Amino acid sequence: MTEAGETPPARSSSPASFTGTARAATSTVFAWGCGEDGQLGVACAPVLVDTASPDYAIDAPRAIETLDGVDVVGVVSGSRNSLATTRDGALYAWGWNSHRTLGYDWRDRDELYVKMPDRVRMEIDDGGKVCVRHAALGGWHAVCVDFNGDVWAWGGNEHNQIGVSRTNDDAYDGDVPNRDWAEVRSMVSPGRRVALPMAMRMVTCGGVSSFALSIDGRVYEWGQTTEDDEPHAEPKQLKCDKHVLEIAAGSFHLLLRTRGEVLSYGNGM
Repeated sequence: MTEAGETPPARSSSPASFTGTARAATSTVFAWGCGEDGQLGVACAPVLVDTASPDYAIDAPRAIETLDGVDVVGVVSGSRNSLATTRDGALYAWGWNSHRTLGYDWRDRDELYVKMPDRVRMEIDDGGKVCVRHAALGGWHAVCVDFNGDVWAWGGNEHNQIGVSRTNDDAYDGDVPNRDWAEVRSMVSPGRRVALPMAMRMVTCGGVSSFALSIDGRVYEWGQTTEDDEPHAEPKQLKCDKHVLEIAAGSFHLLLRTRGEVLSYGNGM
């Protein structure tokens, strides 16, 4: 992970700031549907490199055995990939890794398809680790928020959806190898901290955009939010006079839940 913007607050070595209801020490994650890119994370759905076929699908929920014994508290489904977050702040990823969407250091996993869940090494330059509280997947990028409220992003950046200008040479790590499925000049890897004015508690991704919800109910957006917008790297506060409790994005639209109502924003209004 690479720092960007102002220096974040000191990081805790444990997820003490996370609170929630009591639960069992472990949980079970189930998956079903098409698995041609490894997005199901189960051995019976083999990866096809050259073609996608509905024959390689699971029509009923099946447990992901690789995550047995892992205390998963959140799951994320992308179009062709998946994430899981744990109580202690770990991030697991599997499926389609185009633009290095899954967040792995290239030294750990330098491949387009990751068939089974594997832990992502979320480290920053000073040797600390990012403890992930919430994560989201876009078209070919990902965003997460850590226990301190800092937001991190990685993957495709053609529309500034990582929060750094695609014309900024400093955004690209010269050590990362160029691949036909991960062109260095069109992505950001490893992840970078997004410069936001306050602590965030939730993130969501559009196709080529990113959104973050602050602890005081404000929404910030960057990338290309709608088809008519110009891409922008600097997060902007969304104009909304309501205290927002939850956000969820589609390819080019956003839903915002407030007290007693749901608001919409973007294409299709």
